[in-house]
Amino acid sequence: MAASDVSIRRVIVNPPGQDVQREAVFVHNGGADDVDLTGWRLSDTQSHPGPVFTFNFPPFTLLAGSDVAVHTGSGTDGDHDLFWGRKEAVWNNRGDRIMLLDASGAEVADRQWDGRPQEGRVIDTSEIEAAVDVMRTAA
Repeated sequence: MAASDVSIRRVIVNPPGQDVQREAVFVHNGGADDVDLTGWRLSDTQSHPGPVFTFNFPPFTLLAGSDVAVHTGSGTDGDHDLFWGRKEAVWNNRGDRIMLLDASGAEVADRQWDGRPQEGRVIDTSEIEAAVDVMRTAA
């Protein structure tokens, strides 16, 4: 398992329209090996009424070089899509922090934003990750 190669690549925080059906977090496996995400968790950390929102990964293997979208709303799980089944949005438009935790509870990755993103904004790190990969290859 190469958990260090797993990252939060993209977050759709404030999609146009009803947030719950379009909110999603894209988890990426940038490594050469498949990673078993069974028992991993996505959690938010911002203050809000009630408990911390946590998505528990079902039995799922993220293939090398692939992404899986974790959608806030309902749908049918597949090879590249998992659905939380919530009826309300999770990620705070005014700022939040997402943590990706492995099955032991260790933090693997996080993504944070402050302030309200404009409607339709996507927090995307794929260009940054591509530049880092190029630098690693050149070294």
